[in-house]
Amino acid sequence: MKKILLILSSFILFAATVILMSVPLTSDSFYGDALCISAPGAPLKLPKLPSSEEFILRHSIASASISDSEDDSSPVPAEESYTPETEPLPPPSDIIETTIQKGSSSLFGIEINNETDYDLSSALKEVQRPSSPTVLIVHTHTSESYRPSDKFPYIPKDNSRTEDTCFNVARVGEELRSSLSAYGINVIHDSTVNDYPSYNGSYKKTLELIEAHLKKNPSIDIIIDLHRDAMERTDGTKISTVCTAENEKAAQVMLVVGTDRSGLNHPDWRDNFSFAVELQNIINENFPHLTRPLNVRNERFNGHISGKELIIEVGTTGNTLDEALVSARALAFAINEFYTG
Repeated sequence: MKKILLILSSFILFAATVILMSVPLTSDSFYGDALCISAPGAPLKLPKLPSSEEFILRHSIASASISDSEDDSSPVPAEESYTPETEPLPPPSDIIETTIQKGSSSLFGIEINNETDYDLSSALKEVQRPSSPTVLIVHTHTSESYRPSDKFPYIPKDNSRTEDTCFNVARVGEELRSSLSAYGINVIHDSTVNDYPSYNGSYKKTLELIEAHLKKNPSIDIIIDLHRDAMERTDGTKISTVCTAENEKAAQVMLVVGTDRSGLNHPDWRDNFSFAVELQNIINENFPHLTRPLNVRNERFNGHISGKELIIEVGTTGNTLDEALVSARALAFAINEFYTG
């Protein structure tokens, strides 16, 4: 009888092994213990949200740049350097790790790069907070991705891009959604790929998505167009903007505000600017050096659609997805503080 049971148990174990080996897995089908669904538009199951105490950020390394135009980007010279007390593990030889510290001006307690000729000193307005808000997260350039890492070893298609939402900015948007939901905030995350097959016209596609969501969900208050910036030197060396959170690297984030200076209708851009100033102050108070200087642009982007619409650039082509996910959770904490603090 014992021999029969032993043979039976061995057969069951062998059969289970064969079944598990037959299940197709990508190189990173799982994030922690959670399955990563890579189909565009599908929700991602995420790991447990860390406590806010895990987001005590410490200043890390040096300086960097800002993105350029609506459908393109180009590097700008660095500004200021800083060497941390404890050096992290060195990045790959084709990566330079830096931290932006100073903008072209300091105003309202934050650093600002004002690319317009508007006087921002009189642009601040009162920011309203509805009682039951909804946050909408979209991605104009959904295929923007990050430097592959041990945890996320994907193969970019070209120019740091992939349509796989396990590895592009949609994954960061889903981390933001999950974290905001954990705080009890209503969130809609639309991970539609808007920059494929054509990169041009992606802002128009995103605008149509936003308009459709606003029609269905009038409670939408904050609209975040989440991107990844591109920063490289002329020799191809990528620039990674980082700071440190509990011995983990986080990608710096940059809030971008569009205006009507290019001639497109956007009469209420000061509402967006005022919200950005307030949010950046909250981020800086809780996570020093996580933000790059607030970027005020001539281009409108899709800012005219709402008084709290922002482009948020999370990291650069030199950052890893690991670092960007830390930043997404910190952003969620700051947005919750905006509503409850």
